[in-house]
Amino acid sequence: MRRVLEPVVAGTHEGGGDTYDDDLSYVRDLGLIALDNPIRIANRIYREVIVRVLASSAEAKVPAPPARTFVQPDGRLDLSRILREFADLWREHGDVIAAGMPYHEVAPQLVLMAYLQRVVNGGGYVDRE
Repeated sequence: MRRVLEPVVAGTHEGGGDTYDDDLSYVRDLGLIALDNPIRIANRIYREVIVRVLASSAEAKVPAPPARTFVQPDGRLDLSRILREFADLWREHGDVIAAGMPYHEVAPQLVLMAYLQRVVNGGGYVDRE
């Protein structure tokens, strides 16, 4: 499943090869993907769960301050600070965090999702689009 789902999440899915076709058929038969053009995760719930599972190995390694540290005095989220601090984290630890991920092209996305999940953990949600 990972062999099909990671490229779909990364937007780099390409078909080819008998084994890959069998994997694709299996994931389609489970109802996880829709064979549109391009292939996509079948629904929003699966999209959330699949990204959380793919990012789970990185999430435990990602140090992130609590969400309240990114809230501005007027109550709005300080998105530029979140992105700056994530970029600092990626520059310093990205290679180590992503090392255990088998599909390296999607590693930055998954680590960002893990970082955001750690930021909002218990105090919000990440709306993946």
